[in-house]
Amino acid sequence: MINAPLKRLLFNRYFKRGGRKFLNASHSSCVRLKLSAMSRWRLLGLPGFDGLLKEISIGSSINTDDLLPYLCRESSQDRLWVNYCLADAYHRAGNNEYAMVFIRRAWNFSGQNEKFLPLLVMIHAAVGDIESIRAVHKALGMKKASADKVSAALAHFNSWQYAYAVHNKSDEYCYDFEVLDCISQLAGKYAFPVRRPTSWAKRKIRLAYLMFGMTHLNSVIVKNSLTFSSFHDASRFEVTFFIPDQATSVLERKEAAENIRKIKSMGWKVVLAPDSFSEVKSLHELARFIYESEPDILVTNAALADFRHFYIASLKPAPVVVGLCQGPPPQYIAPSFDWSISWTKHPMMDCPTGCTLVNGAVPLPERKISNSAAKLHFGIAEHDRVMMSCGRMSKFQHQGIWVAILDMLRVHLETHYVVVGLDTPPSFLEQLLTPDIVRRVRFIGRVDDYHSVLSMADVVIDTYPSGGGMTVVDAMAMGIPVVSFKNNYMRMFSQADWSPAEEFMGMPELLIERGDFVQLGNLLNKLLTDHQYRNEMSVMCKERIHQTSGKPEKMVRDCEAVYLKLLQSRALDFDRIKNGR
Repeated sequence: MINAPLKRLLFNRYFKRGGRKFLNASHSSCVRLKLSAMSRWRLLGLPGFDGLLKEISIGSSINTDDLLPYLCRESSQDRLWVNYCLADAYHRAGNNEYAMVFIRRAWNFSGQNEKFLPLLVMIHAAVGDIESIRAVHKALGMKKASADKVSAALAHFNSWQYAYAVHNKSDEYCYDFEVLDCISQLAGKYAFPVRRPTSWAKRKIRLAYLMFGMTHLNSVIVKNSLTFSSFHDASRFEVTFFIPDQATSVLERKEAAENIRKIKSMGWKVVLAPDSFSEVKSLHELARFIYESEPDILVTNAALADFRHFYIASLKPAPVVVGLCQGPPPQYIAPSFDWSISWTKHPMMDCPTGCTLVNGAVPLPERKISNSAAKLHFGIAEHDRVMMSCGRMSKFQHQGIWVAILDMLRVHLETHYVVVGLDTPPSFLEQLLTPDIVRRVRFIGRVDDYHSVLSMADVVIDTYPSGGGMTVVDAMAMGIPVVSFKNNYMRMFSQADWSPAEEFMGMPELLIERGDFVQLGNLLNKLLTDHQYRNEMSVMCKERIHQTSGKPEKMVRDCEAVYLKLLQSRALDFDRIKNGR
């Protein structure tokens, strides 16, 4: 059996060093067992085990029967460490089929000890078994919730939610009602007393917006919140924006501080979660602030994109909850919400609550820098053509569209392709970027002055199979032709495979069939070579986006009408109950 001093040695050597850094380590930087440390097994009277581990880790063949004496140790703790070390060694060698067997056994022996979680995640990610990673995080979240460890439970549920995004770089989300019920029950212990609805006939309707994304760079969701702050009717509504992120983490970001200033300049209040070493205390305090402001409606803008938001909503700080469905319903709308508002048809079709379709709109940008000046800033000749795509990393994982675009570069020798928002190119791109075009493909990460970068584009190509929204709108508003794909409504909504631009572009001339990259190439070829056609499309894009998406005040008025109708309906329901009908 492992003696106590050796247990402490192993723990200190492998886990305490780095503390939280180890537990929160990424796929590539996770601290792992060192082979030199494995030689400590000699202290157990197992002199051959470290040699076997070394051979396994470098890919040498061994007689697997030689492992049986170690795998059959009487002590479950001995077998835990034997299996953990074997999992690590086989993972180093790239044999994740064997590694998976040993890490699962170690995980069971440990009683789901989170010290062993990073290696378990790495091995399952290596074989593409994302569902097992999700299952582990869900189980740990349930376990933490049963122990009333709110922050830890929410953290694991968030890891469950984003497993595909983190490990597969894909936007795949689904509802799990056990997870949602668990969070609701966790919050139920601390929920606020229900207030009877009060008449708002002689006062302003009080709205509380729960803001997501304030600490994110160039957040589209925050831009939508700024639209509401700019156009809400102050004669009828009293609006407060609540931010669940702790004050210091928000205010240290220049963009966040500026956005708060903009909201306040419109006459609205902004309340940040107070700083605290206890995250759950900070969340409860913010929920108390909401409750004490006596809102008629709590409006969430991404309640399931961060389960802290859903936890706050589940504390019942407001009598009515409305969710803004600005993307995949499993990221935005809980079935327990009273109503939802969607900007596009496909998410609305899958929304689990009553839902109203409102045409999304934002203030449209004006071009601040000329096309030629923007190109020169990035060292591109004025007369060269620039194709551009913008979005998160997950939007650039389809090889087919890359092939079609790079083929255009081979045909048009004075054309460049600029990719904005992609820090790490997909692995398959290394083989596609041949020497004749590699210098004309440029990757730009997320930037502050996004519109100045966009200004150098002659043609914007929407991402595929997950299309964009704001990039399409901004480009068209600046007079840049946008090529996008039609949407397929005859399927369940998937953030990983949809094109919302069809609904607001108003440009059938620039929409192509899904996955038809030959048609994409033909259209790009025409836009790049036919100067007159490109100018015509530029003018039409600017005109039509102002018609479809350039009326943010109307969008806010339409949302206000939904709020008002919902409150009127609730008042009638309350009167019926009160009168015993």
